[in-house]
Amino acid sequence: MDSHEYKDYLNVETPQSDIHKILKKVFEQIVDDYIKLAHPIMRQEKYLYEYYLMAVAALFDDTYEFATIPSLEDIREGMTLREMLSLMLEVDTITDQHLNKLRNWVAEQTVKFWRKKHLMKRPVLYIPDTVSIRGYVFDVSHRENLKVPYEVNIETYTICLNKQSKHSTKNFLEAVLFTIALLEDMRIPIKTLKDLTAYLWDTLKVNDFLRPSVVPKVQELNFDKEEEW
Repeated sequence: MDSHEYKDYLNVETPQSDIHKILKKVFEQIVDDYIKLAHPIMRQEKYLYEYYLMAVAALFDDTYEFATIPSLEDIREGMTLREMLSLMLEVDTITDQHLNKLRNWVAEQTVKFWRKKHLMKRPVLYIPDTVSIRGYVFDVSHRENLKVPYEVNIETYTICLNKQSKHSTKNFLEAVLFTIALLEDMRIPIKTLKDLTAYLWDTLKVNDFLRPSVVPKVQELNFDKEEEW
């Protein structure tokens, strides 16, 4: 993460004394663990999984206390995230609005980080020859040279797309969502549909629901190459 982005998001300046630097490093590590350990492949070791759970709790559980960092307040033993930020940034109060903005920022950074990461073995979403949607069986046909990413006909129960294109899995996912919308008579703007597909794809990817034919090891991840949407 950019070490300055979070303070910009909170709209405060960061002091530079030793205690502030220590707290800043602890906080940045929590954010780093939350973002980079989001994918299960990055936390296969038990201690990494524990770091991830700690980061989740520290950022999103108001009752979480750091056991190894004593609180300066009499009402608790361990320091909370709110107290840490207050001391680190030398402000009297960290409001709920500050925390909500911070949590939204961390969530956005997680999406951006993993959307750009490329697995050397591309995620696989199986495209079948038929698919059951809302109880109706649709024929999924391969067709090249389509002028659009896919075609759906709910009268003939057909979905057509180029199954060999590099965007075939994402196009198929969007086609399924579009088919559901048609069957349920939902009026969804195309941008909303594409955004929903992107968010669903991100969710499937970062939770490791999309599995390559050969599961890569951590050292096989290419963090320098961005994945094209």
